[in-house]
Amino acid sequence: MVKSMKTNMVSNSDKSIKQSLIKLRYTKMFSNKANTPYNNKNNKGETMINYVIHAKKWRDKTNGNTYHSTTILNTQNNLMISSPFTYGYGDQFIQSASDIMVKEKWIDKPLKGLDYQNIHMIVENDCKKRDVINHGLCA
Repeated sequence: MVKSMKTNMVSNSDKSIKQSLIKLRYTKMFSNKANTPYNNKNNKGETMINYVIHAKKWRDKTNGNTYHSTTILNTQNNLMISSPFTYGYGDQFIQSASDIMVKEKWIDKPLKGLDYQNIHMIVENDCKKRDVINHGLCA
């Protein structure tokens, strides 16, 4: 008789963004000695990846509307903020993240153009509504 294999996998809605990144094999990000883009320094001594934006999207199929929530991790000081469950389709989550980053004074002006070079984005489409709502509350 073959034993059924059970894994201890937990959905992303039950974990913080740090644990989600670990699940996605970005474990070296949080180690000071890691040789990853998150800890590489440019010639000015600044970290190359400054922020990680983790977005979850849900589509209301009945009405055709799309909603999202985002969590933003500052890799320089390991602080995290989130934007709540919000209406918006496509890349609207970037604008939501930008607005909350300006509000919290992480950046001086909204993101545009070349500002995305220092930002890593993780986007999860077709999530459950409860996962998207809880994701916006986690920080």
